[in-house]
Amino acid sequence: MLTDSNPLAAQAIHMRSVDIVDNQGFGERLVAGRFMAPVGWTAQGVAAWPGKQKMVPCKPTPSFLFEAISPEKTTGVQVIPGETWLSTSNPAFAHQLQMQQNSTHVVTHCEVRPAISAVDYLKSLLAKEKSIQVISAGPMPDGDKLARLLGAGNGRVTVDTARLYTQGAIGGVPTEGYMEAAIIMTSVPSPMGPLVQVSVPILLNRFAPRGKLKDVEKLLAAIGNNVSVNPDWQRRVDQFQAGLVRIQQNINADDARTAMNISRIQQGANDYAYNVIRGAQRNAQRGIDSSAHAFALSMNDTQEYHDPATGRTVLGSNQYNHVFSNGQGEYIYTDSPSYNPSATQRGNWQEMTPQR
Repeated sequence: MLTDSNPLAAQAIHMRSVDIVDNQGFGERLVAGRFMAPVGWTAQGVAAWPGKQKMVPCKPTPSFLFEAISPEKTTGVQVIPGETWLSTSNPAFAHQLQMQQNSTHVVTHCEVRPAISAVDYLKSLLAKEKSIQVISAGPMPDGDKLARLLGAGNGRVTVDTARLYTQGAIGGVPTEGYMEAAIIMTSVPSPMGPLVQVSVPILLNRFAPRGKLKDVEKLLAAIGNNVSVNPDWQRRVDQFQAGLVRIQQNINADDARTAMNISRIQQGANDYAYNVIRGAQRNAQRGIDSSAHAFALSMNDTQEYHDPATGRTVLGSNQYNHVFSNGQGEYIYTDSPSYNPSATQRGNWQEMTPQR
């Protein structure tokens, strides 16, 4: 029988839709997206903006931050925003780019620092977590597929993936988990030497009591990978991005009128640095929707379903043989061919059909 208090032990998993909320970006509460979490679990999500001040980071768009944690707090999924920066092996060009970014005449800020492998990036994040030990490290199991989805193979884009197997403890309970990430490195044409935009679109952390991780992998995948973006919210983010571009164009025009005494060579270098950075920002702004879907699709566990209760398309896990909806934002996943949620749960439950 399905039990909401312990979805891990049930023959079916009772899930609910959880809003990812944007309280920062537009002066009002907006639903930016949604993900699924088991009923009875603590679940929350926010669209985290890097800043609304004049100087904002290289990726001036919000990222999704969400988690779902079991009542015992020893099983869960956390999705953490990544970051974007520029890297070059030419010290003079690195200095030029950094000087450009330190100027008060630049709207967005791209940090310039060395590129790093996905494994080393994750290890650097965990270095401060003394209670977590890295047991093994390697590429993600479906890293090649994820790399293709993120643009690898076109000559300018390379993708490096990593999965760390970790062990630790929560509240005295020994735990184990996987932390995963992908790093996208995009070569930017440059007469001043190699230049690479380094982007970490998303980080994924899954954990469970030690010895139980394999038993709950399907459930944790159904939580962490089924993320949808609200199109209306995405349009407002796109408009914000376009506004940043217009502001920078106006600043550049003012600079051109007041900087006639600057040498043409120096001005050309400044313009080139700005164009490089804007190109990096445009690439980074693919952000939320593409990276979340690529991460999900790469693991072969995501499927679009037709919900007969609402007539809408729902993104869900394909790791279960049957998926039901009650039309109220709740879903039941099961492998049992005889399980009928309407017999044990309130409401009218209808089975959803995969869209091909």
